[in-house]
Parts: sequence; structure tokens; C-alpha cells
Amino acid sequence: MRIPVYQQIKDILREEIRQGKYKPGNTIPSANQLAKDFSNQPQYFG
Repeated sequence: MRIPVYQQIKDILREEIRQGKYKPGNTIPSANQLAKDFSNQPQYFG
């Protein structure tokens, strides 16, 4: 069963937060920026 794209992005962001990429008070990328970032990384979607 394929995992929906939004779920994959959520899981990736959650892991990046856990690893400290985004500190408390920092903002995460906008939806437009996430779309740009992930559009060149098809390994995340499949």
C-alpha cells in the first residue's frame, strides 16, 4: 500500500524536527517551498 505524499512529507518534517534541523521558534518551510524541495526528489514519493 502506498503512503500518501502528505504523510511522507509529514514524516520527513517530523524526523528533521527530531534531529534538530528546526529549533523551537523557527518556522518550517512554506507549502510552496516544500513543493519545490520535494519535486526534485522522487525517491520520497513512490
